[in-house]
Amino acid sequence: MADPEALYSRLKQWLLAANLDLVVESLRRVAGASVKISWNAAATACAQAFHHLYPVSETPEALVTHAHKLFDDPSSPLHGQLTVEAVTHQGRSGLFARRRGCCLAWRTDRANGYCSNCILTPREQQDREFQEMLRIGK
Repeated sequence: MADPEALYSRLKQWLLAANLDLVVESLRRVAGASVKISWNAAATACAQAFHHLYPVSETPEALVTHAHKLFDDPSSPLHGQLTVEAVTHQGRSGLFARRRGCCLAWRTDRANGYCSNCILTPREQQDREFQEMLRIGK
């Protein structure tokens, strides 16, 4: 590739077009989810990858920068689906996502309350849940 921007553009195309388009279409077909909800679910799954990489990354600050680049890119279907931020509590840090859209999990029988990053959960409660996850090492 000519430069890092060209590489990012190509990787984004491969990731989104070749893989996530298939996931979104499957969610729509199997679960009857809308395109918007399906892309939100896909974005959240991508954010989970960043969440799990953060504690083992040699350069967590760079990982945060890459996450912002992916999720804040207006040309990406992941744009506007969520925000990511590093949270520190009692000497531990983690990278967490906050949904900007509803996944409708709260409407299922299996749901036991809302997810820690649910758009229906107040930000202060999300912060407490993120801190608790850090405290117990999740």
